[in-house]
Amino acid sequence: MTQRQSLNRLNLGDALQSAAAVSSALFVLLLGKLVLIAWLYRSGFVALTSDDFGRVFLAADWARAPYFYRPFLWLPFHMYLNGILFKLVWELLWAPRVLTIIIGLVSIVLMYHLTHHLFENRLVGLSSALLLAVNPVHSWLSAAPLTEMYQFTLNEGAILGFILYAKNKRLLPLGVSALCLALANGFRYEAWIFSALFGLTFLTLAVTLVRADRHSRWRALPLVGAVMLIWIFPLVWLSTSYIVTGNFLYSIQATQSFLTKWYGSGSSFIPYLQVLFHSDPWAMLILPVAAVACLLSLRKARLAQWYIGLAGLAALGFALMQRGQDNPESNLVRYLAPFLFLAYPIVSWFIVNVFQRLTLSWVGKTALASILLAGICFAQLRSTFNFVNDPASEGLSVGLRIRSMRDAGTIAPDQKVMIELTYWGFVATHIGANDLAGVIYDREYDPANRQTASILSGDPQTARDCLASNHVSFIVVKDPQLRAAATQLLGASSTDEINGYSFFSIPSGLASDRPCPYNLTYLQP
Repeated sequence: MTQRQSLNRLNLGDALQSAAAVSSALFVLLLGKLVLIAWLYRSGFVALTSDDFGRVFLAADWARAPYFYRPFLWLPFHMYLNGILFKLVWELLWAPRVLTIIIGLVSIVLMYHLTHHLFENRLVGLSSALLLAVNPVHSWLSAAPLTEMYQFTLNEGAILGFILYAKNKRLLPLGVSALCLALANGFRYEAWIFSALFGLTFLTLAVTLVRADRHSRWRALPLVGAVMLIWIFPLVWLSTSYIVTGNFLYSIQATQSFLTKWYGSGSSFIPYLQVLFHSDPWAMLILPVAAVACLLSLRKARLAQWYIGLAGLAALGFALMQRGQDNPESNLVRYLAPFLFLAYPIVSWFIVNVFQRLTLSWVGKTALASILLAGICFAQLRSTFNFVNDPASEGLSVGLRIRSMRDAGTIAPDQKVMIELTYWGFVATHIGANDLAGVIYDREYDPANRQTASILSGDPQTARDCLASNHVSFIVVKDPQLRAAATQLLGASSTDEINGYSFFSIPSGLASDRPCPYNLTYLQP
């Protein structure tokens, strides 16, 4: 065989089938992802939604006084996890973000292993991990302290565990799969859809085992136990909800009421499809053909068929659960991304198989594949920096300024700062200031109606009573009328300004023996 013939038989896919090559490629991919996230922060990314701050705020409040249940919209595991983190390290801005970055990196590794074991092809696994790593929404969710990355990564772990169990019938992967689902159920309700589908899968396998050999019924017990483990938390959560509120579905119904009140009762799936297409137009164009080709080509590959069914039914279940509810685009991006990410194994399998079937030399295939991947990566990376920070992010710079003033001694440890209560900029101010109790509001907290009036626009003596009794050293407001009111009340102009927010210093001689008649904090005693 000549040297040219040997070269023609070489294949890039073969070169990437070795464990050493895969490890090196994954290392480079993870390193590149870290650089991308750092670049994203440097480019001004702060928050995809106000929930980026709200969830951290609740976790910090939980760290002050831990509890299992309070009637609210969200599931608690993210609050527990970050609350425990804050008991170890009180850093509200960066600690939860570093944790989410780590989870995002883990999701890339799991995507490789999931795809590799699903199709027994390392090149397909690497392609899938690459598509995930360059997805703009994956970068945003890895850089934001939200719950979607936790849920998605745990779902990946559950799928990988089941794939390994189906192949070798070892109980450890089955236990890992069930444990991942059990944990995911405490982060987002979408995980309950996956748990229902997995539960159906496990019970179907258990019945099949019993029917195949009635003398070995014990082999079905681990599958039944896995289903029980998966549903422990949802059952406990629903039961506690009923005991406390008299309604099993309080959180779910409260969420629906909140969305309807503030975003309207409209129903359309067109925005959902538009968001999916904008998140990854390449995958959305390829996916329908890839899914059909996979089902037709791998008719005997039960796991591939199961995976496509799982991902498709989970997406359908979410669509039925949402019913096309109106939502801000930033929310839809978060909600839909984990379902889009699950398409990458199928899309990658299709791309790799198409190139492997081309009647070209390995040089031609490599060149063509490189051009395609470079085009996808360039387009996706470019989209990564087309982010829009949530308006609540404006409050973060105010909080950071308050933090620097405390560090410099301008604000004493026992003094508070009164901020204009804007929904939901105030939570960002708390996070930036790295402080809960030291930041109070200019009005009572009223998230249900958001109509309480500022004390600065009311009786001046009452305002002075509240400033004195709360040991306020600075007032921070943005509204022009409130700035005018603060100037008149204090007889002085602002001393600093940032992002349109004016800082007013409180005179040291301000005193009052009367208590403030209002509760100007979110925190409960």
